[in-house]
Amino acid sequence: MTEKELFEKNQKLSTEFDLYLLDHPELLDKSITFW
Repeated sequence: MTEKELFEKNQKLSTEFDLYLLDHPELLDKSITFW
């Protein structure tokens, strides 16, 4: 896997994670208090 492929995969994952958090805002609240 090239660095470019790795980067694209990483971008896709973080986008999916953001969308997931938008669907589950309560998780975001927990993680903020956790940190």
